[in-house]
Amino acid sequence: MFFSEAEAFVDFLRINSDKKIYVWGCGASGELVGQVLNQNGILWNGYYDNFIAPGTVLNEKIVFGPADFSNDEAAIIIISPLHYHGIKQQLNSYGVSDNRMIWMENPDFLNSLVNMMGFKSQRIHTVQEFRDIFHGESCFVVGSGPSLRLTDLEKIGEKGFRSFVCNFFHQCYDKTDFRPNYHVTIDKVLLRQVAEDRNALAQILSSCEYMFVRQDSAMFNLRDEPEMDNMIYLKCAYPKTLDRLEFSSDCSKYVCTGINVGFVMLQLAVFMGFQKIYLIGMDHTASRIQNPDGTVEEHSEIVDHAGIFGDYGKFSELWEPTPLYMTTRGYEAAKLYADTHGIEIYNATRGGQLEVFPRVDFDELMK
Repeated sequence: MFFSEAEAFVDFLRINSDKKIYVWGCGASGELVGQVLNQNGILWNGYYDNFIAPGTVLNEKIVFGPADFSNDEAAIIIISPLHYHGIKQQLNSYGVSDNRMIWMENPDFLNSLVNMMGFKSQRIHTVQEFRDIFHGESCFVVGSGPSLRLTDLEKIGEKGFRSFVCNFFHQCYDKTDFRPNYHVTIDKVLLRQVAEDRNALAQILSSCEYMFVRQDSAMFNLRDEPEMDNMIYLKCAYPKTLDRLEFSSDCSKYVCTGINVGFVMLQLAVFMGFQKIYLIGMDHTASRIQNPDGTVEEHSEIVDHAGIFGDYGKFSELWEPTPLYMTTRGYEAAKLYADTHGIEIYNATRGGQLEVFPRVDFDELMK
């Protein structure tokens, strides 16, 4: 079964409060579902996940693995990922009937869950301040792919380009004097880890002008602390359909997550008015790729991130397979928007497999 509105979903779970309730999937949508259950006083029993290490704790609940699954015929399973078909088939094979499962048939349903959470904050700085402030200028959007080089970053800085970076970028600061203008992170697992490591968070905030984070994350709990004044909260909207992603024309209202943080950085760059946007470190590869049918391809020869960032620590253990086909759709949406609004996006990455945007040679660009 599935729901279109958050209120009906919560009401159904309240009516069935005598049953055990589990959430299958610990990604961004799974964390959101858990937050909604907790906020609404729904008693539930934990998570299941095919990839996260059993025993991990999320939203104060234990994560179990498939090997722990017991088919309690009275239990309700909420399948949180948008790509639910593979998990639904998996649960069917365990003997779980469809009428005991709730799945995300309508991706827009997740937006109603976000709205139910009611994330609000009185902030000194808001996204609206950044509208068109760099109209007609050029910038770099920096990914974390294995092709990224410190020397390239330093050239970007020397040439005076404004830049966006993401995720674990701060872990290369001991190796370079390059500092970005903006640090963007939307991965809820990573934000939870950074929120717990106040030294890392302080390093990020002090090394950039502003840090952009999703509001429905652990970072929201820090919103009123004075040292967080240069942290900007983004409302992240889930795609209304998985066939074609939306590129937000107004980041002050929301950004479309589109799976990949690079997609969000592009939306912010366009919102700020940049007319020429260059990508680097966008290799568009992954060691574990999730296909549309839910199956996973393993590519052990692929390195997931540049060596300059070192070890990703606990985060690497919580990393779910990457749906590259969805990342591609995000970039296609960005190109469509750019082509129809007089914006140029070029891929200056050394190698990689991203071919949505026209290529430019980084070394020629830096001459």
